[in-house]
Amino acid sequence: YYPSYPGQRQAPRDDLEEHLNEKLGENFEVQSITFHDNKIQSRTIGQPGWRETPLAYVLLKAKDASVDRIPELKMDLDFYDSLGPALLPVSTATQVIDARPEKAPARPVDKLSLTQTLDARLTEEKQELTLEVHATTKGLAPSLEQLVDLSIPGFEIAKNEDQGLSIARVESDAERVNAVSERTWLLTLKPKAAAGEPSKFKFPKPTALVAKSAFKQYSDADLKDVENEIALAGIVLNPQPVWPWITGGLVIVALGLFGLRLAKRGADEADAVPVYYVPEDCTPFAVIDLLQRINAAPPRLLADSHRDQLRSTINDLEKIHFAPDAPAANSHGDLKAIARDWVAKVS
Repeated sequence: YYPSYPGQRQAPRDDLEEHLNEKLGENFEVQSITFHDNKIQSRTIGQPGWRETPLAYVLLKAKDASVDRIPELKMDLDFYDSLGPALLPVSTATQVIDARPEKAPARPVDKLSLTQTLDARLTEEKQELTLEVHATTKGLAPSLEQLVDLSIPGFEIAKNEDQGLSIARVESDAERVNAVSERTWLLTLKPKAAAGEPSKFKFPKPTALVAKSAFKQYSDADLKDVENEIALAGIVLNPQPVWPWITGGLVIVALGLFGLRLAKRGADEADAVPVYYVPEDCTPFAVIDLLQRINAAPPRLLADSHRDQLRSTINDLEKIHFAPDAPAANSHGDLKAIARDWVAKVS
């Protein structure tokens, strides 16, 4: 904030932070010191000729109820004019406070937004739900009980971890200096013993202090938004996976197609009519083989009387041509005529 010059003790910001910790640390816990950026503009304070420039926002917590004042704070402003370096000491007035544990009035907040994130992914080691509640507001974020209704149907809060209040930045305008604060809570939830295992989860309902709400839920490794109406009505926990139904449906379809194909192939085979041809060289072997194949054909190709006649013809040919006492000459007539006659009967 100030120009440096040879012999300057140290940066004024570091000097101020050191002085604040030293003077306030005796009776207060200095939780944070947040400095304005270097673009901050001075503003009027209602007194002619006077202006003020906000430098830092200090968040303090009294160590006990006996603390009744904020001590005088001093800061040396270094200047360098035409005559050389100049040192201007500035001090604050002592501020009287009341640190007694009685309930203090609610601090003003503005534009408070609340984000609730549910992690319902269960493992063998983790059988509890985790709900993260994150608040951002102009002003100091109040306690969780002032932001949501903590009565969650079917669940009890096993652990409530307050991550503490933090100042994200400081905003200043012509009227006031606002700290933009953040606060996060991690709630560990487990089903109530009497309720069994709940099938739904209702996000805690925000109070009137909350200007904007958002709800999120982990789905495997992804973080998905949940609509406000669904979040407050209740989301389904551990929904049944759809892949078994899809797999079962695909198996049924595959079996149906396979059965249809088998039936069609069987029908095609039943409808198929064997085709027989007269051998070019009508030897006894070739003709007997042809007649045996015709005899093995489906019954509808031959009448019973013709089938008996065919078997008799086959027996006669085997005796004539292959019996031990068979004559050397063919006495059964023309083999080609026999083959042609039976092929004609089954064609």
